[in-house]
Amino acid sequence: MSWLSSTLAGLACGTVGLLAAGWVANMAANWYAFSPREGEAGYFVVLMALLGFVVGIVAGIVASRVVAAGPSPGLGKALGFGQLATLGAVAVVGGAARLLADVAPKLNGQTLLLAVELRWPIGSMLPAPADTGEWWLRLSAASGGRARASAKGPLWREDARQESGRWVVPGAVEVFTSRGQRLISVEPPGIVPAGFMVPLPGYPKAKHLEWSEWLPKGDGQQQAMSYRFRVVPSDQPIRVERAGPFTISTIAQTFSEVADGNASPRYSARARFAIRLRDTPVTIERTAGEAAGSGQPASARYEAFDAVALLGGAQSSLLVQVGPAPGEGVCYLLRDDGDTLVTQYVSSCASAPWAQQLTSDPADFAPASTPPEPEGRLDRATFAAAGLFLFRDAVLDTRTSTVHKLARDETQRVLENIPPLGVSPDGRTFARLGYGGDGDDHVLYVRDIVTGATSVVPITNTHLGAYEYATLDPSWLTHYFVWRPELGGGNSLVARRDAVPLPPRGYLQVDPDFREYRIYRAKRALRTALIDFLVAEFQAEPAPGKEDDFSRDVLIDGRSVSVSFSGSEGEGSNPDETYVGVWMERGTDTRLVETIAKRVDAALATGQFNAQLYR
Repeated sequence: MSWLSSTLAGLACGTVGLLAAGWVANMAANWYAFSPREGEAGYFVVLMALLGFVVGIVAGIVASRVVAAGPSPGLGKALGFGQLATLGAVAVVGGAARLLADVAPKLNGQTLLLAVELRWPIGSMLPAPADTGEWWLRLSAASGGRARASAKGPLWREDARQESGRWVVPGAVEVFTSRGQRLISVEPPGIVPAGFMVPLPGYPKAKHLEWSEWLPKGDGQQQAMSYRFRVVPSDQPIRVERAGPFTISTIAQTFSEVADGNASPRYSARARFAIRLRDTPVTIERTAGEAAGSGQPASARYEAFDAVALLGGAQSSLLVQVGPAPGEGVCYLLRDDGDTLVTQYVSSCASAPWAQQLTSDPADFAPASTPPEPEGRLDRATFAAAGLFLFRDAVLDTRTSTVHKLARDETQRVLENIPPLGVSPDGRTFARLGYGGDGDDHVLYVRDIVTGATSVVPITNTHLGAYEYATLDPSWLTHYFVWRPELGGGNSLVARRDAVPLPPRGYLQVDPDFREYRIYRAKRALRTALIDFLVAEFQAEPAPGKEDDFSRDVLIDGRSVSVSFSGSEGEGSNPDETYVGVWMERGTDTRLVETIAKRVDAALATGQFNAQLYR
């Protein structure tokens, strides 16, 4: 055989190695849960495919030269041996990768959750939680007496019940691997004295769908902690909750943690919900008119829902959401009307946040200190307070389960990220911030939820002063404007003639894992003044830095706080684009920023920093 034939054999085997290694690498990316973000999985597959190409070329050339030196040389024989060597190498590497990977077992084609119930000794009380954090169930894969890998799921202490004088708490966690022994434990430490080895095989059988006995067995079981378990396919309910006549079943595939850096982690789930009204399954038939603008098919029948919320102000009512993707979909109101279920279309909507509350109470309007309810769990918080809630196309009155339709007006340039600034005393009319006409001047859009009529109220520089639009709230609205009833019903919003300018105030931005306090229309000198304020009020220790640095750091009780200046000063600069910010690194406990904001706002109200602001 010639070297040309050997080269051709190498290229042919390289092509086989490229395809085989790419196929195995694609499976391995799933086995090892490589993230698709930033192309991590794709880069891995391409790299392994190229490596398979190189290995195939080498195997093909070596095999062809060996065949050439032996009896009966031929290109076909060389290709056979080369491809056999290439596929063998790929099979060995792929097999080893599969054996070492944590791949979730399946039963009847479904991945599995492990449902666990923990039972306390007779006469024992549940441990009092040290904080408001959630309890967690951890499933570990143990090898050689050591936990090698683990997954966490919720332990629902709110579902605790008593049976024969003993407390029982249910929980669940994903069965994430078929390797190793199963060990369950509870977090935070101290809830349960020790963990338990679970006699669940790597590949559970149908018999494991039933509850096990209470374990460990023994004569002293009543005086000791015990548990039982079963596996639940991911298409079956893992948790059942009740709200009046409704039964809500959570059908979860996986659980995960939501951590905001400022509070204890909470669980979220990739889940859907099935609902029963007494003994009857709840289904919704959607019409073509209800699908407009939602990204949904023209008509559909729903037997499971993407999100469910309880309505605190209504009797026996739920809000459900169905959507093709996060942030899109339609919402329905479910109301028990005695013997029948009343289903009413509300609006196109997202599940988080569902809607904006219509309120004139600054306390209700203020950003929540805690993040919104995580996905995949029954929402008991959003609508806990009875009142009016603005959706994209409607207003829902949870006190009466009444829906007021509102057609969207695309000519209104409403600032969607700012909640309505206030509602009239009769709850019929509300005001929103937006831009007027073709300019950038701010206006108030005042809308009647009964007639749908909208009026526009101008905002002057006197009303804004040193305020940034993001800092406006109901207290600002009631200071500068007043609601006046109209003869034909409804209300108009008019400016107060005798209103004195409000003192400047900062804006506290609250994200799940970040807080920043900003003072707008600020001069650079305000940053120096604020650092001096922190030294006097919080015994802060300034860190070295230069005046033209974007941010200067101070230490307060050993924690680093940054004070930054954004914008420019001098000829041609725009004071509306300047601000001084106080913030801490994302992912840390940033509640100190909220304390600083309250102190600085109090100082701003006295005029202490007027000289460092553009007025």
